[in-house]
Amino acid sequence: MRRRNAALYSQRLSRIPGLRLPVERPSVKNSYWMYGIVCEKQFPVSRDQLIDKLLERGIESRKFFKPMHLQKSIRDYGFRAPSPMPVSEHLGDAGLYLPSSSSLAVEDIDRICDAISEIASVRNAH
Repeated sequence: MRRRNAALYSQRLSRIPGLRLPVERPSVKNSYWMYGIVCEKQFPVSRDQLIDKLLERGIESRKFFKPMHLQKSIRDYGFRAPSPMPVSEHLGDAGLYLPSSSSLAVEDIDRICDAISEIASVRNAH
């Protein structure tokens, strides 16, 4: 079901400029424990604004996990990254997980994708 849901998300969201979607390689199958997207600079709102606007529509989402080298518990142990990690930091700042339950109906995914499309369109129209 999660793979079906991911295929539906990818099909619908691939039409929206500025969103980076999960990639699956031929030799690896993703279980889609979570379906994560990244709001790139071309997307008209920030990740945090998208989360807020989805929540206003009754759709919960979650930020990507903070990169390990920035997590307080890791830093408290004295770990410091040996060099800058801009990719991890960008993903931590711009990524979010959409609802990913196996029990999502096609109509739920449609509603979520419609909301994201509307948020992207409304902002682009101004």
